[in-house]
Amino acid sequence: MGIYMEVGMFGLPIDRRSTYPTRTSQGNSFNPVWEEEPFDFPKAVLPTLALLRIAAFEKGGRASISSPGQRHDLIASILSEVALVPRVELRGHKALAKLWSRQERDLWELCKQHQRKADALTQRLLDGLAQAPAEGTCRHRPGVLGGEDEKEEDEEVKLYQEFQKKQVQCLLELKEAQADVDAERRLEHLRQTQQRLREFVMDAHMTQLKRLKEVNNREKKELQKILDGKHHNSISEAKTREKNKEAELTEINRRHITESVNSIRRLEEAQKQRHECLVARQQHECLVARQQQGLQQLVEESPSCWPSWPRDVRSSGQGCPRDLLEPAGQDT
Repeated sequence: MGIYMEVGMFGLPIDRRSTYPTRTSQGNSFNPVWEEEPFDFPKAVLPTLALLRIAAFEKGGRASISSPGQRHDLIASILSEVALVPRVELRGHKALAKLWSRQERDLWELCKQHQRKADALTQRLLDGLAQAPAEGTCRHRPGVLGGEDEKEEDEEVKLYQEFQKKQVQCLLELKEAQADVDAERRLEHLRQTQQRLREFVMDAHMTQLKRLKEVNNREKKELQKILDGKHHNSISEAKTREKNKEAELTEINRRHITESVNSIRRLEEAQKQRHECLVARQQHECLVARQQQGLQQLVEESPSCWPSWPRDVRSSGQGCPRDLLEPAGQDT
């Protein structure tokens, strides 16, 4: 029974229909092999509407696999299995983006809360500084000169300097507390992000293992189907010959069992190697992620990344009156 294949492309009416038949296979009809020269399809006007048809025909003209004129969109059937993978990744990216957006809003609210506290403390310190000279002026006795007056002025200056130092220390302590709260909140956000990424990676690893298992099962079934077809073909050829029929059938069955066992063993070894490579790659990704996590924690906890607030406040003076940051000895 001779079988040949036809590969054709069908598109718009203005596209030229091209059909490429192969030579007739005279050997094994259950598992034929065609060694044909490569061929090129003409350029289609609209490739998205073009169809590719692959059909098998007998020598008499009757189709043995698909009916004549039937069209098969093989590209869509091949890509339909992997179309769900980008959607899963997109859902993970959306969840991570929502987490980052929520963390940014949290940090923004925390910064505004710190700013309100700093403004309130600064206003309270300014009111205290404005009230201290007023009280000193009220206690000053005009028209009285002498050593007692100078002694009282020295005491007032000392009290003013102590009050100024106390207020500056209070402001710096507030800034340090705010810096600690900000650092803890950022570290908490970092841990949340790492946990979400870890869950996303684990889901991706489980999906890869599940798909690998499905591919392995499908390969085993296809291999078993091919071996059964070869066995059936060999038995059919042996039944056509009368001499040594029983011995040949026994030899065919023995050879089929041996070939099946060896083929399945080789397939299982190849699948095991692929599984080990996938697990090793996943472990390497987890190790790299843990190393990056450790480096990130070191960066977050290092003094260069989280500066000392009192030193920065003294150098920049942000959120603190300039006269409070001047040394008290300059007033005398």
